[in-house]
Amino acid sequence: KIYEALGKSNIAILALENQNFGPDEFRAIAKIPKLSHMNLSASTFKPEDLELLVPAANLRSLKLNRLQQTPDILFDAVKKMNLFAVHFDETPITEKQLFFLLKMKNLQQIQLESCENISTRACEEFQKSFKSIWKHDCKIMLSSRAPT
Repeated sequence: KIYEALGKSNIAILALENQNFGPDEFRAIAKIPKLSHMNLSASTFKPEDLELLVPAANLRSLKLNRLQQTPDILFDAVKKMNLFAVHFDETPITEKQLFFLLKMKNLQQIQLESCENISTRACEEFQKSFKSIWKHDCKIMLSSRAPT
């Protein structure tokens, strides 16, 4: 019922860290008309259920920090969203998965702090490819301890 009430609210920023989500919660959240920033860090949900957020038309920033797993199906949903910023700090995102984000034409920022599977070389290749495809930059924030 709380999520149904949120769906009728004017909330723009929603931080729901360390929560358990199912399809009903995602459907209700997607109905929040002014929702622009959402934080799902360290939350538990089926990756395929994230697709239920795609209808959230004004969602521009999504934090998926500290997720235990980042299966490819998670990126199927993320790349359908009209996001400007996406955060994957402290997640096991792979370089292959990073390149899935090339399909996001409005993306301007990716945050990858403490992502041990991502090299600075992969980030540079991503940025070059992104600019070639979309004709604008996408900034990547990567921890200084990243492999080269």
